[in-house]
Amino acid sequence: MMIQNHLYEIKVHSVIDGDTLKIRGLDHGFGLWGFTSRGRTKGGKTRHYSVRIAGINAPETRRGWWSKNLTDDEIRQELDAGKIAKEFLEDIATKAKKAFLNSHRSGADNFGRLLGDAIFLFDDGSMVDVGAVMLKEGLVLPYEES
Repeated sequence: MMIQNHLYEIKVHSVIDGDTLKIRGLDHGFGLWGFTSRGRTKGGKTRHYSVRIAGINAPETRRGWWSKNLTDDEIRQELDAGKIAKEFLEDIATKAKKAFLNSHRSGADNFGRLLGDAIFLFDDGSMVDVGAVMLKEGLVLPYEES
């Protein structure tokens, strides 16, 4: 079943890594905003939804399960590349006047993330599909579903 894509304005809270944004608001249209808090943690912090940028796979920014069969040099290279991709996305997100999500499916994935294209609008009127730019710049790889 194919879903119809929708374009939503989003409020970016922060960048998690090179292919994931944390958002704090999503525009439903007609001036109605959905705020994405999913409750509070035991420590009282508000949880936010995440957006996984469709079509890209960024290098990792933290050591984890993926690193168990790699050498220390390979892990260091992955983490360094992940840091560069994250900083690139943070730079674009910070400079943008507005951010949008072009949805790719309804609902969230197993990690609670929304999936879509992240599009940023700048003061000069230009719009950037950040996933496409990051692929072109070689900062990320195409995401291949298994």
